[in-house]
Amino acid sequence: MAAWPNSSLVRSRTRIWSRPCPLHDPEKGAEQIVDCARFHVSGRVQGVFFRASTRAQAMRLDIRGYARNLPDGRVEVLAEGKPESISELELWLQRGPEAARVTGVEREDIEEQSLTGFVVR
Repeated sequence: MAAWPNSSLVRSRTRIWSRPCPLHDPEKGAEQIVDCARFHVSGRVQGVFFRASTRAQAMRLDIRGYARNLPDGRVEVLAEGKPESISELELWLQRGPEAARVTGVEREDIEEQSLTGFVVR
């Protein structure tokens, strides 16, 4: 695990699936490269509108997936979309909404899930 510069956040990254997920875009008539990742966000992230705010960010970035509370106090986010959108969401997850206090974000790259929409569970 490496510490982020100028931050107290800790990030770990586990790569399970090394190939990008292809996604067919009927409007463009070609396949796009899609990243699929599961994030675990720790800190004060429950009871501060973290999941709803994550959904708003995901919708803005055209990301599919879900956000849900975990019993241990973390929030799990499963995200699927363009690599640059997933990277932007990851940066946002490190901050979260104003009331949140994020202390860590773990990312695990996973196989494509073929998700539709973004839901709060």
